[in-house]
Amino acid sequence: DGTMNYVKYINRNRGISVFYEKKPYTVKEQYKYLNINLNEWVILNINDKYKICVPDSLNSWVVVIDLTKDNFTFYKLYINPTGDGNDYFLRTALKGLTDGFENGKKINGIIDKDKLNTEYKDSDSQKDSENDKPIETNDNTKTSDNTQTNEEKTKVIPRLYGDVNRDGIVNTRDAGIIRQFISGQYGKGFDPIQYELADVNGDGEITGLDATLIQYSVIKAIDFDGKRQIKNVVLYGDVSKSGRIEQADYDILNSYLEGNMDLDNIQKSSADVNDDGKVNRVDLLVIEGMIKGYFSYEMINPVLNYTLLGDVNGDGYIRSNDATYVGQYLEKSRILDPQQMKNADVNADGKVDAVDRKLIQEFVVRMHDDTLPFIPIK
Repeated sequence: DGTMNYVKYINRNRGISVFYEKKPYTVKEQYKYLNINLNEWVILNINDKYKICVPDSLNSWVVVIDLTKDNFTFYKLYINPTGDGNDYFLRTALKGLTDGFENGKKINGIIDKDKLNTEYKDSDSQKDSENDKPIETNDNTKTSDNTQTNEEKTKVIPRLYGDVNRDGIVNTRDAGIIRQFISGQYGKGFDPIQYELADVNGDGEITGLDATLIQYSVIKAIDFDGKRQIKNVVLYGDVSKSGRIEQADYDILNSYLEGNMDLDNIQKSSADVNDDGKVNRVDLLVIEGMIKGYFSYEMINPVLNYTLLGDVNGDGYIRSNDATYVGQYLEKSRILDPQQMKNADVNADGKVDAVDRKLIQEFVVRMHDDTLPFIPIK
């Protein structure tokens, strides 16, 4: 309902927090308890059932009023006491909701509620204020004198996921705006509609992953028309959801493998970078190789062509049992698959032999630092 949407919007904005509480009050108790002077508050209609009381200076909390109860129910929403982001919240609240009154006058230049402050103090006139039809506005078509031409009134901008600048096109400019928003460099922030459209993959967050998906759609690497969110595209290696491969991907996956944190489903799919159905230390080493530039990759495809020199048994470590695998292969008591054969040739001479076994043993005792698993031992 309108209240929960409002709570969700608050929680999504930086500097604005956190939780809400509700309690019924009688008409006589409501303003006395809340200490509301309507001359200092903005009143917004969410819909026919709810109103919001917002102080001009958002330094503590705002109130959502449920008008459908016999006694009014207030949802008290606490705002960041430091004031960070609160001015922006007030502006976007006035812009994004259907109907607003400030100091007894309807916002958007139409004044027809001069007696609102007086009327709103009793329950009978409360119903009158609810019956007023909201005035819908479109900031994209509004002229300087608050009038619209016929052409502007008929102009409709489609709501497309990814189109955060609302120009009707999803392109790299939108991706850049999302990255600015994430880094805090997009000064005015996102209004509720922009926030919804920026969530391209539908995970409830705005991350670099959303921006990268837009970039891939522009070059037609993925099929995306903006009409619905992309919920089945994996960017391999992008565990941090930044939209690029970086040290954070390695650190997050390493922490997960050590049991210090969990991954959501998107992260787990991204972490299985070799697409073998398992998330393990092999994936961790492949991501390290991607970061360091040893493996070529395109994030929309798994990394299948890689070599982890010395990791013959494929457990993501280089230990003495990898040398044992090579010895067993040489004794013909073990067959190595193609990936194991590539990993076993640690001196990159094109064959697996006793020299490779010896070099692995020497690496285990720290005789060849800064080589395996990416650089052959020469």
